[in-house]
Amino acid sequence: MLSVANLQVNYDATPASLGLTDYYKEPEQTRQVLVEGWLRTGDLGTMDAEGHFYVVDRKKDVITRGGQNVYPAYIEEVLYSDPAGAEAAAIAEPEVELGDPQRQTAA
Repeated sequence: MLSVANLQVNYDATPASLGLTDYYKEPEQTRQVLVEGWLRTGDLGTMDAEGHFYVVDRKKDVITRGGQNVYPAYIEEVLYSDPAGAEAAAIAEPEVELGDPQRQTAA
């Protein structure tokens, strides 16, 4: 947990009973994200005085593309600036053509 004045940022966790049982053939990755019945999503969040939760960032917040670092929050802010879009998310996926282990997808 990180505290700044009255703002506390916590690692987000979801009850694992919501569906994820394991990563297929990836026991070490499963152990890292499923801890004591909780799925550690890697999201960072806050809760306001009324009990509303907000995702404010990601624990691992960088995508490497063509040797360059790309920050999902920046991509999402650009997408949010378009009045036609209501929600945005930048997600890393495999990219073979650039030889990168990832590719950004914005929706």
